[in-house]
Amino acid sequence: MTETTPDTTTRLAELIRTRNSAKAIPEIKQQITLSPRDDRLWALLGQAHFHVNQFAEAITALREALRLKPDHAAHCGDLGLALRADGRVTEAEALLREAIRRDGANPLSRFALGNLFVSQRRHEEAISILGSILTQNPGFFPAIENLASLFSDLGRLQDALKLIETAIQRAPQDHRLYSMLTIILDKGGNQNAALDVTLKAIALDPSKTLDMRHASFMSLTGRTGRLDLRDKVMELLNPAITETLPEGQTESWTKLDRNAMRRFIFLFPYYGIPDRALMKVHSTVGNVIAASFPAENMPPRSKKEKIRIGYLSHNFGNHPIGHLLSCFFEAHGHQDHEVFLYATHIFAQDASGYGERLKQAADHFIDYRGWSDQFFANKIHDDELDILIDLDGYMHGGVLKCSLSAWRVFKFTGYNLWRDVLRPILIIQL
Repeated sequence: MTETTPDTTTRLAELIRTRNSAKAIPEIKQQITLSPRDDRLWALLGQAHFHVNQFAEAITALREALRLKPDHAAHCGDLGLALRADGRVTEAEALLREAIRRDGANPLSRFALGNLFVSQRRHEEAISILGSILTQNPGFFPAIENLASLFSDLGRLQDALKLIETAIQRAPQDHRLYSMLTIILDKGGNQNAALDVTLKAIALDPSKTLDMRHASFMSLTGRTGRLDLRDKVMELLNPAITETLPEGQTESWTKLDRNAMRRFIFLFPYYGIPDRALMKVHSTVGNVIAASFPAENMPPRSKKEKIRIGYLSHNFGNHPIGHLLSCFFEAHGHQDHEVFLYATHIFAQDASGYGERLKQAADHFIDYRGWSDQFFANKIHDDELDILIDLDGYMHGGVLKCSLSAWRVFKFTGYNLWRDVLRPILIIQL
């Protein structure tokens, strides 16, 4: 047995910190074979598995780290985080409380416990523990951000404003605080002030890559009618797109801010951003979402057989669906996929050209108007789809019902999930 050098653990920790956990895992395992009683290595292995959403493996590794060093507060807190991510909330809360008992000065376990309380709608407990962090560590930004967001979600905008303004007095050069202030002002209906603050956040620390400040700037410029700022938007965006989404380096795209990327999906078409850049953002968001779900073994299929994908929408025409997704359907790659568009409504007058563009992009365009849900379910069954994507989501009453005999349904808007083993089809409701 050999002892792991500090340089080795530092290098492995840096791989995890820079979101290269998948690369770090085999090397950490190799080091563990040489030093199986090194709790630091087991802890790093647990953290690496956690960051690639392998929570069961993370829990196993972190339990071993804690077994080797039972009094280690950080191991206790990391295990609590992994248990929470695995849905084992009661165990997670107990371990996070134990980590706090062992090391009350470290804000990380209290921060994790506060977030657990938020997820359980235990709002007053969350406010209390996040506030206690700021009493000891006034500049701890994650606690400022989450507490301000919680106040905002609860309609306590004045409390949120007071919190952020106090933090800005302590750190007047921290652009992140101005970004938070932008969100709160915007939510309070003061878009002009929010735009001014966004410009200050950008000026304080100009970013060469796409981030939430760019998204806020684009959105607020449009909503306040400030056409005089449109050139400024493009001046910032064009080099940032090139820097953020380099050709042929798709692995780096997955490390971006998903929430900002989701906003760019809606904003890019209204600024005439080329379809190629929009498709890169679609790819980024899709890959990050997909990575959040464990891979499943699907039935083997013939190499000659195309994947059959259906899309359901009320708005295949001159609507954000048409503006945002026309290029997506055209780039679908029909050599490998057979695309079905199911229209629940067709615009009587659509001079925009988007409706016809969407029809031409599909292998099959089906007018679903006037059909019963049962008839539609039978049609889906007969079309033998592999994947059905409902683009209407919760906005039009949820056409996708249990009658569709779905094998598994994911709603990325946060709604429920159900199983029905009658039909092997993946349904995504957006």
